Amino acid sequence: MWLVEPEESSDFDHDRVDPRCRRFHLLGHRQHLGRNQHRTGGESPEFDRATAYALGSGFELGPVSNLTGTLFVFGHLIGTIILGLALWRSCTVPSWAALLLAVSQPIHLASVLLGNRPLDLVGWGGTAVGLAAAGGALSGMNNDDFDPATATG
Repeated sequence: MWLVEPEESSDFDHDRVDPRCRRFHLLGHRQHLGRNQHRTGGESPEFDRATAYALGSGFELGPVSNLTGTLFVFGHLIGTIILGLALWRSCTVPSWAALLLAVSQPIHLASVLLGNRPLDLVGWGGTAVGLAAAGGALSGMNNDDFDPATATG
C-alpha cells in the first residue's frame, strides 16, 4: 500500500523509482488508485459513498463473511502450529525456530484480543523468524533430501 494519498499521487515523482522496478511500481500504483476509486465510488457515479459503505457493511456482516473470516483465522492458527510441530519433529530446523513458529500465531491472536501491539510484534516476528529458518533449511536441501523415497513393502 502506498503512503501517498490518491489526491497527492498525481504529483508523485515516478523518476525517483529505480528503473528496474518502475514497471512494478506503476502497476502497483495503478492498482492502488483503482482500488481507492472503487471503494469511494470514484469513477462510478451510480454509487455514492453512503451506498458503497452500506453495501460493504452488508457483505461484511453476512454469514458467508463470518464463515470465511473464521476459516481464515483458523487456518492461520492451525497452519502455523502444524507446520511448526512438523518442522520440530523432522529436525529440519533448530528446535527453537520450529517451536517459535508453532506459538507465533496464537501469540498474535492473544495480542489482537488484548489490544496489545507490542505483543503482536512478537507474534508476527516469531512467524517471520520461523518461516525464514524453514526457508533457509529448504533452500539448503538437495532433491534427494527434500523428497525421500517412500517405504514400500
